[in-house]
Amino acid sequence: MTLNGVSEMAQKLYVKVIHSLPGRVRLKLSIPPKKISELQKTVKAHPGIFEVRFSKHTNTLLVKFDRSETSQEELIIRVAVFLSLENDLQPVQAYSDTEVSEISNSAFLAGFLILTSVLSRILPQFTKFRSMVDWSAGI
Repeated sequence: MTLNGVSEMAQKLYVKVIHSLPGRVRLKLSIPPKKISELQKTVKAHPGIFEVRFSKHTNTLLVKFDRSETSQEELIIRVAVFLSLENDLQPVQAYSDTEVSEISNSAFLAGFLILTSVLSRILPQFTKFRSMVDWSAGI
């Protein structure tokens, strides 16, 4: 079977975290599993799994789980092992597309100025600073 003119065996297999929240993760699979119901059953057999849904349209797996019983890493490993076994023990890369970053100083300052501007409109004791705060906040 081919996918975009390349055989499935020649493609790199991967599991990529495209979105995660506490107790919920969406994984993008490089190729669709051959036995979707078997993948869902395998993942759901792990303790603390509430729901497992695979979307054929986006080739993603949504898993809802109890963080006190299992971790996101355990789920990723389980899905990667399943893909590997389905594809003659080919290696499966696992990585994350989500990026965690801190709020920059300028973003923090902008938020503070907007908040100050809003407060100057609500609280009468700040009215004399209103035009200066509005100007600095860009309002």
